[in-house]
Amino acid sequence: MRKLLSFACVALIGCGGRVTLSTSTTSSSGAGGQTGGSTGVSSSSGGGASQHGDCASDADCAGKPCVALTPGGYRVCESAPPPAAGCGSVPGECCTTMDCMGPGNPGCYDDAALPLCGGVRRPPGNACIGDDCEEDADCGPQSICTPPRVLGRPNRACMAAFCHTDADCTRRLGGVCRPILNQCCSIPRGLACMYPGGCSGDDDCRPGDSSKVFDCMIDPSTGESACTQDFGCPP
Repeated sequence: MRKLLSFACVALIGCGGRVTLSTSTTSSSGAGGQTGGSTGVSSSSGGGASQHGDCASDADCAGKPCVALTPGGYRVCESAPPPAAGCGSVPGECCTTMDCMGPGNPGCYDDAALPLCGGVRRPPGNACIGDDCEEDADCGPQSICTPPRVLGRPNRACMAAFCHTDADCTRRLGGVCRPILNQCCSIPRGLACMYPGGCSGDDDCRPGDSSKVFDCMIDPSTGESACTQDFGCPP
């Protein structure tokens, strides 16, 4: 029986990831010794809010599309595993996308090439992966339906979003709306506002007390990133 899997990892605080996204390039000291910095490429959207991201155009992505996670929002280079090259090791699994039928335009992918967010990786084999959503309304509150083929996933998937563009980040000056990375998963925790002195990922959290390790988390009450004490990755 063919596997039909999805990655509707909407848990805003616990499911995030270290993917190929820019972190700070310049930094300023924040409270507790933590540092925060600028996002990567910035571009003007014709008089509106600036767009921040890993790319400004396809030319920055080695021939792949430069995709906005939200209209006018953070931009990333398309990044997703290719379809499976052949049959898996388990009888009955898909060999090609033609073997996958069902909602969400599923395709056949090698399990080993898909994102892993804690736990034990599934045994080697192929799986039919389809879209988890078609639009933001299909996801929970404060979530978006991401475009396909971004953040290492081949499908559209729900992701936490406390902001959509920089214009949503108004609690303090200098706020940008960007993905917040995490060492425990290859998928971002979600979109959140990062202000000067804040963090875009765990590497930005460097407290003065070296005996403590901090993670970059999203505060759901404010919708912004902040360094908090590390409780380790879930098993």
